[in-house]
Amino acid sequence: MQSYGDFAAKHGLVLDDVGPCTFCGAVLDRSVNECMEIFELGFGGLNLTAPQDNVFRFFIVDAHALQHPELHGRWSSHFTWPAL
Repeated sequence: MQSYGDFAAKHGLVLDDVGPCTFCGAVLDRSVNECMEIFELGFGGLNLTAPQDNVFRFFIVDAHALQHPELHGRWSSHFTWPAL
């Protein structure tokens, strides 16, 4: 499985090591690397392990993919759902 760093390098992107997130603009110290670490921490107090909560997990992950398409490619609903 390739990492987000591998994906970025494959597409000619240089990831910043300091400052705000290059892609979503979140104010951080270690740029996109810290942004990805925060996302991978989970969903805070939300327990999304129940099958009925899968839709919420989908939307949270999808929102991250929409904010960081340079790292996730076209794997978000923005490119797959018809316009409303």
